[in-house]
Amino acid sequence: MWKIITILLILLTIFFSYTTLKKSGNAPENAGDVATSAEEFSMNFMADFKSFTGNTGDLAKYSEPIVSEKDLGELSPLYGKVRLSDNQWGANAVDANEEYVSIRALTTNTESINITGWSLQSMITGARVYIPDGVGNVVMHNVNPTYEVTVDPGQEVIISTVASPIGVSFQTNMCTGYLGQFQRFEPELDRSCPNPADIIQPTISNIQMYGSECMHLASTLQRCDYLTTSAAQSSGITVTQACLTHLQTVLTYTTCSAQYSSSTEYKNGSKWRIFLSQPNALWRSEYEVIRLLDETGRTVDVYTY
Repeated sequence: MWKIITILLILLTIFFSYTTLKKSGNAPENAGDVATSAEEFSMNFMADFKSFTGNTGDLAKYSEPIVSEKDLGELSPLYGKVRLSDNQWGANAVDANEEYVSIRALTTNTESINITGWSLQSMITGARVYIPDGVGNVVMHNVNPTYEVTVDPGQEVIISTVASPIGVSFQTNMCTGYLGQFQRFEPELDRSCPNPADIIQPTISNIQMYGSECMHLASTLQRCDYLTTSAAQSSGITVTQACLTHLQTVLTYTTCSAQYSSSTEYKNGSKWRIFLSQPNALWRSEYEVIRLLDETGRTVDVYTY
């Protein structure tokens, strides 16, 4: 595709340069040669284009399906208040593990919107899946009660085709990045955990209890990474067992959540991660029309590619 765009830009530059010279009366004496060269370039371009696509008519394959207002059926009272995001990079993935669709509530909304029971539907295949309940704040190693999913103004919802790596749909927070170190999420979870260097600061008591090397090691760690024993050993920094035990205790989702859940920053930039528990990919790789429907089956938004 980039080859086509580059060739088009070069051809257009030659064409407009010659046209400008001709209109100004300042065309060079060999303008005819320039025109001939441009024509030859055009012919070569068309040959390259056919070689690249197989046929110049194949350019149509990059267009989107045409959807009429009649196709959409009855519009929801919430039409336009929740939108299917413009860039659905995960929708046309072949692997169900990589497939996802994202929606977002408009920032101009004046209240939260309950989307539990809403659905996504392919207008091509008819496949339809429903948005389940979710967990507002995940507590690890516990049975988490689920609730209806409400979307705040400006909030994003990422809807993955497969089952949740942690068993439930959930709302993210500043600590959920820890959950993605040993489990696969597509797209990856945001890594907004507190800086490890801020968690264990060089106070007198910390230096006495864990040693100064412990602060050095903490300063080398990435946000949202649990410190494994092998990682500590390969760091080149020798720390005490007390330091290692402490870091392995505090650099976890459970400790992070317990420590920061009451802070105002805990849910800043929070998203919903919804999982549909489907075994196979839902959406076509091309010529797809995905419709977002409210709980009564009326159209909220539509996305084509």
